[in-house]
Amino acid sequence: MDKKESRQLMEVYQDFIRLEKDLERQKIEITLREDYNLIDAFGLLDAQGKGYISPVEMRESLSELGLRCNIDEVHLVFEKFNTLGDGMLKYSEFSEAMMPQDQHYARLLGTKKLQFITKSGRCPFEQATLQKYLLLWDMIIQNEKAADSVRHRLFKRERFDMRSAFLSCDINNDGTITLSELRQFMFDMDCYVSSDDLQMLMNRFDKNRDGRITYQEFEGELTPKSPFNY
Repeated sequence: MDKKESRQLMEVYQDFIRLEKDLERQKIEITLREDYNLIDAFGLLDAQGKGYISPVEMRESLSELGLRCNIDEVHLVFEKFNTLGDGMLKYSEFSEAMMPQDQHYARLLGTKKLQFITKSGRCPFEQATLQKYLLLWDMIIQNEKAADSVRHRLFKRERFDMRSAFLSCDINNDGTITLSELRQFMFDMDCYVSSDDLQMLMNRFDKNRDGRITYQEFEGELTPKSPFNY
């Protein structure tokens, strides 16, 4: 891949990092709310207590809570968080999606338990916490729309080739991309990013969290998810 296309790929990486950093700040902010916990947070979406939700159920639950979104936007969210790809967002996937990357705040949120027993249909959060929760979901949706816009921008480039892009990052040519290889690619492009930022980027591509990005994961993340260019 030539220098110009490599720079374009670097800019895509930078855009993804920026989106993840904005989301991380929001995750940390809501984690500090005393009444916020993941069990109640998921329960607000999983009204029937099944342990998983469909895209339609998520849209309806968010709408009832006061956040309007369409089904295409929800499907974008599922593309990122539903790692098994079975069309059902499970509590485990939700928890991983909502967990801050910063280990201090991740431990804090991970140890929070169900604090309040409320009557069915009643929100377990204070109003201020609920608003931050909805703000977090709105940011997640807007981020995924922005990410898909980045993908569409990349695909409009006639000279962009997915396989060449992957090989430019697979420095040792073993068929996968590691964190150190991502760092080397960015370094070669005169772009210096922190270890935390690189991990955020890695997490966006590395769906099964095995520390390596396969070509399938790479292609899957960079291919537009929606026919709409947001």
